[in-house]
Amino acid sequence: MTNRWIAVISCLIAAGCYAPPPEPGTTYYSVPQGKTTLVPVATLPNALCVLQAGENSDGPRLATDAAGHGRFFITPQQGATGTIVMRCEAGGRTDTQRFVLGAGVPGTAPPPPPPPVVRATRPALSTVEAQEISDEELLRRGYPFRPDERISPEAYAAWLRAVTRPAQLVEPSQVTNPALRHDVAKIPICCGKTLLNWSGVEVSGPAGPFAYVRGTWKVPGVTGEPNGTDYSSTWVGIDGDGVNDLVQAGTEQDVTTITFPLELQLATYRAWSQFLPQQPTEQIISGVPLNPGDEVFAEVFVANAGGSPDLKGAFGVFWLETPSGVSQIYTPVGGTVVGGGTAEWVVERTTLCGDAACTPSKSSLGNLANYTSASMINGMARKSRAPRRGGYTNCCDLGSTRISMVNNSGTTLSTPSTPDGTTAAFTWNGFK
Repeated sequence: MTNRWIAVISCLIAAGCYAPPPEPGTTYYSVPQGKTTLVPVATLPNALCVLQAGENSDGPRLATDAAGHGRFFITPQQGATGTIVMRCEAGGRTDTQRFVLGAGVPGTAPPPPPPPVVRATRPALSTVEAQEISDEELLRRGYPFRPDERISPEAYAAWLRAVTRPAQLVEPSQVTNPALRHDVAKIPICCGKTLLNWSGVEVSGPAGPFAYVRGTWKVPGVTGEPNGTDYSSTWVGIDGDGVNDLVQAGTEQDVTTITFPLELQLATYRAWSQFLPQQPTEQIISGVPLNPGDEVFAEVFVANAGGSPDLKGAFGVFWLETPSGVSQIYTPVGGTVVGGGTAEWVVERTTLCGDAACTPSKSSLGNLANYTSASMINGMARKSRAPRRGGYTNCCDLGSTRISMVNNSGTTLSTPSTPDGTTAAFTWNGFK
């Protein structure tokens, strides 16, 4: 940080003043100390942006939607004022913007974010219609699959509430993020089931093969360690443990923390999907704006377009339902064979790519952002080509496997538990 900005912050501490004159190309927002504030941005459409604060050369990333809208969150402490540089790229074009944010900054609070781009409105079903309509018709009309009421009445009740009220169908945009990868699980290094990058619950064996997985969670707010960037992902998926294919979707929660001379936290929250091996890095779903605390319902499955879960299907289908609406992504299977041997509900510390191909030898594991605690509810998997309303398995019944995340020394970073048959709970233990 330059001497000029140290002087500015010293002025803030001593007198509550803010001295520097406005600079061209800089946006000034007044934000309260000790409170997390949403900052909307407008730049290139479908752009990937990196946020830089203080002397950090890297930081959390965000993606903009088809209208060029994105967002980040800032939490200044002790009267801190931060200069944030946002560098964006899309289709060979670049854009750089600067933001000065703090309690003493003249001007207004950040404006409210624009609404997402809505494609249509999904009407509410009647209770009778919801009970009788086929899975294929549910999917075609933009409704999630009906869970099995016999094995999970709670999941069925949540589904019935969702489909009997109207919802917006959001037009999603996907932006490739070559910096991060949601990787195939690392080889167990200790006794029992411990992995270097996953914690969670896994089902396998005679209940499969699985072509469908679902779960609901609240996006965890995250904090970080001093002077660094920390990462966490929450997702559901099929395969990935011991095999090269992995069909998955979830949310990413990243945070950069600056502690000199005053504390400042900068965070981004986003939705994503990834289909390994044909998609080697994260695919941000930028048309789905997220806030910490938002409830996310995710379905991931393999099927033909408009069809029920089937491992011989032509697409990986990624369904996300959030407070802003419902979005669907179809990714071609191509030559990938999805075996469906496992289904997972996972909190992950994200892999940081060292090159554009995210070559394993040049990649490393990020430090795990402090999510404190989190849980996934209504977790279920379904067999490939199951009969109507059949073939479901709860995530967390007897026979499921718990996976703890550890570092290379065997120290636990994240611990799972199973309070009931359809809930996977997670506890944060350490950054690295």
